[in-house]
Amino acid sequence: MFLEIIIAILLGCLAGVATELTLGLHINLVALILFSIFPVLLGYTNVIAVASFIIAMSITHTLTDFISATYPGAPITNYA
Repeated sequence: MFLEIIIAILLGCLAGVATELTLGLHINLVALILFSIFPVLLGYTNVIAVASFIIAMSITHTLTDFISATYPGAPITNYA
């Protein structure tokens, strides 16, 4: 049970970074897909692991928000 939650948190962190760096992929879309396959997931895991995945994904998405806000909008200057 404890290992399952740790794995869900690590996968949630990876998914949070992926949703932040991928255009058109938002955390709400991933959560909707996750909730739509939730009855199937209950055969493999428990509710706490799925909730841990979503919480870890949302926290990571929020903390890495500066990447997409800063770098695509930063102008590239040529000093040569």
